[in-house]
Amino acid sequence: MVGRKNVETIIKHALGQCAHVILQSRIPSPSSQSSPSQPVGTDKWLNLELPQTFLRDLQPFEQALLTTAKQVFINITMTHSQPILDTPQTVVMERWRISFDPAAAVEGASEMTPELLHWHCSVLIRGLHSLMRAMPTQGVYSTVRKNTSAVSANQVKMGFFLSSSEEDSGFLLDQYQLLVLGRIPTAYGTFVVSCLYKADLSRELALLSGDVLIRSQMIVHDYISPSVTGA
Repeated sequence: MVGRKNVETIIKHALGQCAHVILQSRIPSPSSQSSPSQPVGTDKWLNLELPQTFLRDLQPFEQALLTTAKQVFINITMTHSQPILDTPQTVVMERWRISFDPAAAVEGASEMTPELLHWHCSVLIRGLHSLMRAMPTQGVYSTVRKNTSAVSANQVKMGFFLSSSEEDSGFLLDQYQLLVLGRIPTAYGTFVVSCLYKADLSRELALLSGDVLIRSQMIVHDYISPSVTGA
């Protein structure tokens, strides 16, 4: 049987690895921002290397996952600035939810060994790694990587933010679909990784190519007459 302490240790590392896979698949890896002259320690739990600096950033969310909130949200965003708008527009393309629900503890899971729990988490993380390439957001990410000049010209930026509470302000649920990647039951709770993702990213892809920007400028020119000065 896996003791509570062992379960929490494995789940804590699973959270870190899931977060790292998600962020590494959507934005530049945190490890790439480190100075080459300063070696970065790594955590090799679950057969994946994780920078120690990244682990430190996750510590508050690890505590939230195992104690208070019981969940962590990783929001993948795209921010676009247009000359005709006063404030940049930010769209949440993916909202990953990693949770550990004590109320969903499974009695039969008491027979699970630490090695088996470790194996289940490793399989889930590897499945997550493969899934990231099949998600609609991958198209936006690939375009951003391949066409940096166009992205810079159109003032488009991919980013993320972590939270331990669900923030639905401006979040139109009818535009999103739910995907549950996996559930791992234990005697102390169930570890779940799921994602609410925007299936139609045609507008975001158009922003990267400049099509939407061009159309919006044409609309302004059609309805707003330029000022005319006399000779």
